[in-house]
Amino acid sequence: MRIPESTIQKIIDEADIVKVISEYIKLEKKSSSFIGLCPFHPDQNPSLHVSPTKKIYKCFSCGEGGNVVRFVEKYEKVPFPRAVQIVGEKCGINVDLGTNDNFHISSKYYKILEDSTNFYHFLLENTVAGEEAKKYLYKRKLNDEIIKRFKIGVSQPDPDLLFKSLLKNDHQPLDMIEAGVVRGTDPYTDVFRNRIMFPLDDITGKIVGFSGRIYKDSNKDEPKYLNSAENKIFKKGNLLYNFANAEYYIRQNDSVFVFEGFMDVIAAYKCDIHNTVATMGTSISQNQINTLKKTTENIVLCYDGDQAGIDASKKAILQFLKAGFNVNSIMLPRGLDPDDFLNKFGADKLADILLNKQISGYDYLYETAKSKLDINNLNSVEAFIQEIFSYLNYFKSSIVTERFIKKLSIDTNVSVESLQNDFSKTTSINQFIPEVEVVPVYEEEVPEVRKPHNKDKYINAYKELIYIAYRSKEYCALIDKNLDNRYVDILHNSLFQSINSYYKIYNEISDEFIETLHPDEKRLLDEIIKSYDLAYKVNSDEIEIQIQITKLCDVIHNYYKELQAQDMLSQIEKIEDEEIKAKEMKKYAILSASLRKIKIIKK
Repeated sequence: MRIPESTIQKIIDEADIVKVISEYIKLEKKSSSFIGLCPFHPDQNPSLHVSPTKKIYKCFSCGEGGNVVRFVEKYEKVPFPRAVQIVGEKCGINVDLGTNDNFHISSKYYKILEDSTNFYHFLLENTVAGEEAKKYLYKRKLNDEIIKRFKIGVSQPDPDLLFKSLLKNDHQPLDMIEAGVVRGTDPYTDVFRNRIMFPLDDITGKIVGFSGRIYKDSNKDEPKYLNSAENKIFKKGNLLYNFANAEYYIRQNDSVFVFEGFMDVIAAYKCDIHNTVATMGTSISQNQINTLKKTTENIVLCYDGDQAGIDASKKAILQFLKAGFNVNSIMLPRGLDPDDFLNKFGADKLADILLNKQISGYDYLYETAKSKLDINNLNSVEAFIQEIFSYLNYFKSSIVTERFIKKLSIDTNVSVESLQNDFSKTTSINQFIPEVEVVPVYEEEVPEVRKPHNKDKYINAYKELIYIAYRSKEYCALIDKNLDNRYVDILHNSLFQSINSYYKIYNEISDEFIETLHPDEKRLLDEIIKSYDLAYKVNSDEIEIQIQITKLCDVIHNYYKELQAQDMLSQIEKIEDEEIKAKEMKKYAILSASLRKIKIIKK
C-alpha cells in the first residue's frame, strides 16, 4: 500500500523533530537550534544540529541530514514506509501499511534476525558454553570490544534453544524458517548449533543472516563455516559486509578495502583500518559495484593468497577497471588470508602491508602471471607472454601496452621488437581472461581515464568559489545551483558541502561552524581565506561577484567536458573501422569546441 504524499508531509509537519530525535540521542539547546553527538559516525564533539523551525537535522561532520522520517529510517534501519509509520505513531497519525507489502513481510524477518543476534550474544556472555567460546575468540585475538562491536555470539548444542526463545517473543515458526534460523516441521530445530555466530549485515546495516564457525575439536568433521542459505532477505550478491559502518570512513579516506570474508574486515579493524567491506566470497555483482561507486572510485583489493583467491582477484580487478575504478591490490604470501596473516605476523605487519604495499591492479595481473614463469622452459615463457598479450588486448591501452612489452622483454630475455611483432598478430582475448560481467559506467559518473593537462586552474577556480560561498549565504546558494553537483576533488567538495549545509540552517557563519570541520577542511579553509580575503575586501561589487560566480562555475563544468572529451578520444583510438572513427571524431570535435575559453577576473 502506497502512503499518500499528503500524509507523509502532514506527519513531517506535525512531528516535533527535537522531541523525536531526543528519544534516540541526547540534545542540548544552543541558540535557536539543538546539538548532539551524531549517531551516524564516530562523533567526539557534538556536530549534529537540529532545527525545530526548519524541521531538519544536519551533521556538519559526516554530512548526514534530512527530515524527521529520514532520521528514524536511518537510525532504526527500517524501510521508509515503516519510518513514516513510526513517526506517525509519535504524533498521533495512524498509517495503514497493509498486510501484504513486501517491506512489511521483510520486517518480520529482520526482527527475527535481530532477536536471534541478541540471543546468541546473551548466550556468549552468560553461559558456560559462552565462556568456552570466548576463550577461543581471545585466542584468536578478538577482545571484548571487538566482540561487542561486531555483535558476535554463540549457538548452543541444544537442538531447539533459539526456536523456543523466538517463540516466546511471538515469532511464528514459518517466519523463523523463512528467515533461515529454524528448520523442520515438528519438531522444529535450530539451523545453527554449537558454533560461534557472526551476524551478517546488508548495506543499510540490517542483519540478514549468519555465519557460524566451529570452535570445538568435536566438531572438526563438520564444515568450518556454515552460512545462512539464500532467502527473501539474504542474497549474497546484494551484501557488502560492514558497509553501513564503513561508509563514513570510505568517504573520509576516498578509498575502500575490499576483502573476501568478514574475518578479514575484523582483522583490519584490529589494525585501526575502518574503510573496509567484504563480498562474502562471491563474485563482484552489479549491485555491489553501484553501491561502492556512490562513495569512492578508489578500490584496494585484498583477497586470499591461495589460488582461488588469486583467480577471484584477477576477475574482480577486471570488473572494477571496466567500471571506471582506480584499482590497487595487495599480494599476500601464498596460502594466507588477511586474518591468517595478522595471527601469524601481528597487527603492525598487516597494517603495513595494507597501507604501504599496494600495487596497481594492472601490475597484480602481470605479477601473478609472472609467478608461473619458468625462464628455462620455452613453453612456460610462451604461455606467460600470451597471457600478458591477452590482458593488453583486453585493455587496449597504448600506455599499458608499452610498459608491459618493456617488462616482458626484461623478464623473458626476448627483444622488444620481437614482442611487438608477435603482439601485432594477436587480435582477440583468449582463454587467459576470466569471464566478467561488463558493468556500465553511468554518464554522470565520468571516470578519470585521463586527467586534464592542467588541473590546477580548476582547483583554483573551485577554491575561489568556496571563498565566495563562505562569505555569503546568498552567494553560496547561487553557487550550489550553478555547480549542479560538479566538483574537482573530494576534499574541496567536502568543505563546500559543509558550508552549504550550515547555511541551510543558519544565516551566518559562526565560530561554532569552524569547530564542526575536519582538521583537513580547517587547514584548507584557512589557506583559501588567506589567498582571497584581501582581494575581495578591496573589490566587493555585488554584480561583479555574481558575474565571477557564473564564470567560475563554467570553468568547473569545462573540467567535466574535458574529462569526457579525453575519454572519448581514448575510445576513438581503439576503433579500427575508419568510417566509424571519422563519425566519432566529428562528435569529439563538437565536444572539444564546446570547451569555452573563459576570462576570469583576477583577484
